[in-house]
Amino acid sequence: MTLPSIGMYGNQGVGGFDSNAVDADGHVYQCVINDGKVEVFSPQGELIANIVVPQTMSEPQLLTSNLVIKPGTREGYLVVGGGNGGFVYTFPALGLGDAQSNGGGAAG
Repeated sequence: MTLPSIGMYGNQGVGGFDSNAVDADGHVYQCVINDGKVEVFSPQGELIANIVVPQTMSEPQLLTSNLVIKPGTREGYLVVGGGNGGFVYTFPALGLGDAQSNGGGAAG
């Protein structure tokens, strides 16, 4: 019998984890809702980067809920919301997107 283990640990601050995606290199992109960021973990489970949404509007935009990496590219798209409404924030991903990077199984 194989016992479960923790693959990665995140200290998400005031937020909580929402959706995530995995790029072709195995990096895990974890949305931290109510904290305005995405934590990026290596395939070994180490925190290697933070993608932080710039707070340039009149009210904070801290609701980072869903993301996708366009297959075959490093183009990342993140749904962001807050007191100013909802927006799509773009970011450069560490690895290429593939079919699983879009939160589903559809290619392209």
